[in-house]
Amino acid sequence: MLVGYFDESGEHDNQTGSTVRLTLAGCLAKPETWEEFSAEWSGVLKAEDLRMFHMVDFESRRNEFKDWQRPRRERVLNALLDIMVRHIRIYAAFTNTSKPGRKRLRRVYQKGVLDAIFQATNFAEGVSLIFARQDELSLESLKKDYGSFGPFRRKLQACDVGEPLSTYPLQAADLFAYEAMKWAKHGSSRQTRYPLQRLRGNGEMMIISWQ
Repeated sequence: MLVGYFDESGEHDNQTGSTVRLTLAGCLAKPETWEEFSAEWSGVLKAEDLRMFHMVDFESRRNEFKDWQRPRRERVLNALLDIMVRHIRIYAAFTNTSKPGRKRLRRVYQKGVLDAIFQATNFAEGVSLIFARQDELSLESLKKDYGSFGPFRRKLQACDVGEPLSTYPLQAADLFAYEAMKWAKHGSSRQTRYPLQRLRGNGEMMIISWQ
């Protein structure tokens, strides 16, 4: 039995702000592993007086991370990566291009969810998946469109949405999604960013695909 947590990260056009690529990425582990993971992750947040870790805010130095200096940034990022390295062995990320428009973006999100479900159900006989709740991209509507994922029903024990603020594994999924999005954007044309190097070095399986 595995439980997977998935979040999305988008690459945006510099002029229009429209999403040009959407990455859906996540981490899978056993339920008891996620309990240990969550206790450690919440401990780091509490020690740093953080409500949650959001990679876009961290990289952009905004909101809770606005006035952080380099030593603190490195300390916290490494502490969180250490937790991921200790507990997570399976990662999967799926990047698809998107054209302007909310309906098109929703279809791209739907494809990413189905990619995630298809791949996750290959890892174990029983899999439960939790996707980060999105304002405009609803998993509930996706379930309706695809008949509650009928083709995957035998292996997919549960599929639901969660709030990153209170679900620590979704914050790890957010971190990985951001790094997978950056990798899909630059590929082999640029050295792999440090966080992804750390995670790839420990993962038993890491799948990053893009179209």
